[in-house]
Amino acid sequence: MATELIIGFGCKMRTGKDTAISAIMDIFGCYADIARYNFGNLVREEMPNDGSYNAVEYRRKLQAHGLYRRQQDERYWIRKLAALIAWDKPEIALISSIRMKNELGWLRARGGVYVLVDRIGYKPDPEAAKDATENDLNDIAPDYALAEHDGHLFELQQHAVELFKRIAEKYCTPDLQGRLEKAMNQ
Repeated sequence: MATELIIGFGCKMRTGKDTAISAIMDIFGCYADIARYNFGNLVREEMPNDGSYNAVEYRRKLQAHGLYRRQQDERYWIRKLAALIAWDKPEIALISSIRMKNELGWLRARGGVYVLVDRIGYKPDPEAAKDATENDLNDIAPDYALAEHDGHLFELQQHAVELFKRIAEKYCTPDLQGRLEKAMNQ
């Protein structure tokens, strides 16, 4: 089975991308083959934390390693993720870490859609916020946006599910839409 829909969530750290995907998978995961992907997980596989770094230090190390690989080959991470999705063949792939223009270009070339997730009022770590992965998509218009105020977790989850349903209605086959509709009626 081929992947029918790819949705990429971006772009800044700690805005609720994984929370949104978890809510979607909790509601729809039993009715369709939905898989979660993350470019950051690919970086972590290459550079695991042995416990010698605190969270901020480890994030900086991961960013540096991700940049190093991108400097060697700008499509390095894209190829790794594309191969993983091709191997898994989920009906729907949800990517929680679209942060770079080439990642977005790959997503859109595959017919995927980009959802910008914004946590209004959240202030990121100033040093981490300087990284290219936090700023490369600042001037790019998303296909959809999901914005909630910091601390409004339930609303973020609810709106993520509603947005996913709208996207699926537009991009999925009637068979898959029918199965996803069953999830909403449970």
